[in-house]
Amino acid sequence: MLALLNDQPILVLMATVALGAAVGTIPLGKIRLGASGALFVGLLVGAVLPDVGDRLALFQSFGLALFAYLIGLGAGKVFFRDLRRNLPLMLAAVVVVILTAFTVHPLAALHNLDLPTAIGVWTGSLTATPAMALANQLTGGQAPAVGYGLSYLVGVVGTIIAITLLAARPWSSSPRDPAPVTDGKLRFTAAVATSALAVREIPGISEGLVRVVALRHGGVARIAGSADRIEPGDEVVLDGTEKNIDAAVQAFGRRTGADPARVMNPLQTSMVIVTARALADRRLGTLSLRERFGTDVARLRRDDVESLATPQTELKVGDRVLIVTTAPRMEAVRDFFGNSTRGLSNLDWISLGTGMALGYLLGMVTIPLPGGASFSLGPAAGCILVGLALGAIGRTGPTVWEPSTEIALTLRQFGLMLFLGVVGLAAGPAFIETVFTRVGGLAILMSAVLTALTAALLIAAARLLGQSVDRTYGALAGITGQPAILDYALSRSTDARVTEGYAQLFALIMVVKIATVPFML
Repeated sequence: MLALLNDQPILVLMATVALGAAVGTIPLGKIRLGASGALFVGLLVGAVLPDVGDRLALFQSFGLALFAYLIGLGAGKVFFRDLRRNLPLMLAAVVVVILTAFTVHPLAALHNLDLPTAIGVWTGSLTATPAMALANQLTGGQAPAVGYGLSYLVGVVGTIIAITLLAARPWSSSPRDPAPVTDGKLRFTAAVATSALAVREIPGISEGLVRVVALRHGGVARIAGSADRIEPGDEVVLDGTEKNIDAAVQAFGRRTGADPARVMNPLQTSMVIVTARALADRRLGTLSLRERFGTDVARLRRDDVESLATPQTELKVGDRVLIVTTAPRMEAVRDFFGNSTRGLSNLDWISLGTGMALGYLLGMVTIPLPGGASFSLGPAAGCILVGLALGAIGRTGPTVWEPSTEIALTLRQFGLMLFLGVVGLAAGPAFIETVFTRVGGLAILMSAVLTALTAALLIAAARLLGQSVDRTYGALAGITGQPAILDYALSRSTDARVTEGYAQLFALIMVVKIATVPFML
């Protein structure tokens, strides 16, 4: 039976993915392993079938590249838009990596480990596969690979524990990284004006924290614009969080407790899916919805996060938008946005294939290092860099680079499961052989120290720099470059800043870790 399975590596991989997904759903206290279940199942299966993992290297590379490319696409616009604001955290992460590299020599002496193995432990603690490969090349042996295999799991599990501890005691203040308005906080509220005030002068309107959905003047309800003026006696329907609506209403009147739907009548609301590819990457303010349909968009829902729509809001295929219009115009507006569930499953293979091919090409570029060594970025770093660039561009002519949210999440998870399953299968034999030896114990202990030091320094830096806890989750995943950690972080928070924090560090830190290795020898 084992001989049969050894001859069927793809069968073993698919079974590992399936079992790993099942294990990932099992609650362990307050946490679940999620996609990491494939890694742990892979380790066990790899120990029994030691020849399978090496024949699946292509799937490991492709899975990670696919995952990285889609992460880059999703974070591209925000990455470049907020680059100046996020630069301090990026530089802090670089400093953290260099500081941990400086500790390798004394820790190796303390734990009585040879330097090549200790460098491998460092690469494993930061799950830096390309850095480990370069260390193997420079030392001419497999000692770094052994250290990497022993410390890899410690780096993954230790960082997950750090996120768990951080989630248990988060900080609330993040002055340089404000939170977006999230799902569950927005509500329609009816109010009546007791004094005159222009809509644009209402507190929170210009900042996008609150919006006037409808204005009822003289018994007639209509969609309100920023140039409109509220007069005493007018009924107003506002949308926003409880706190922001309170501040807005105090500026012109008082709440009435009336049903917002009655105040808005004959205006109605409906959630519509954006599937018209012509609208991808278009700003709402450029669509002339009021002039064409007498319609407005009140909210946008993306990645399970709901926010207020503004004229600057850019649409993506798969977005859900809450439209405000009259019943006779509803069908025309739905057709304009697409509103086709079938359209969500249409993947543009031209954009996906072209983007990933460019990522692989970039990953092949060789970069020289001091001492005659050289390295290439590899498929993962190449794909995330191309993904970031194409995500920022949005579209090139008729080609929309980013797929719908549903497709992106599915492909991203598929790539992640392939990657983790193969990593487990490949690392299983070495892990089982050495984990219970003296070298294994010392390497694991050193890895635990390095992982704890990395997490502590990065968390402290993020706190001092005024970053949010959510972005810090992503940064912890990004400094390791580990998708399993990002997957776990997203299980703690669906805030977009988690993915942004990962994307802003992933490629940069991968290059830094590779470039640091020659100076450690």
